[in-house]
Amino acid sequence: MLKQENVILDVSASSKEALFESISKVALETGVVSDAAAFVEGLKARETVSSTGFMDGFAIPHCKSTAVKNPAVFFIRLQEGIEWGLTDNTAAQYMFCLAISDSDDGSQLKVLSKLSRKLVHADFRSQLKTAASASDIVEIVNQAIS
Repeated sequence: MLKQENVILDVSASSKEALFESISKVALETGVVSDAAAFVEGLKARETVSSTGFMDGFAIPHCKSTAVKNPAVFFIRLQEGIEWGLTDNTAAQYMFCLAISDSDDGSQLKVLSKLSRKLVHADFRSQLKTAASASDIVEIVNQAIS
């Protein structure tokens, strides 16, 4: 489930790495990870396997890492989109980031799968793009993945 403290709005990042560092800082502050640098490296390594870019401005960066203490979902809205390799060649401005524990029993991967299936629907993407607040985003996402 998405928590309000894991919704990060109006982030300024000029690259994937800068974004990963911003997410990792929040993940460390909220007790999701024990090592921010290791989490950044995990996210970067996952991107080298294949792009986590989706379409219509959305991406789903994620990784399994021993640095993850408390698995979590983050939602990030950037001030401006960045190059990500999305399937429709748009810039990525909205991200779900999943911090998955190395010992995940499959439950976090199920969340990833649910989010991927929901992002196919234009109405879900539109709701996220036009949400006015973090609490609105939490409600939209948790309703969709519950």
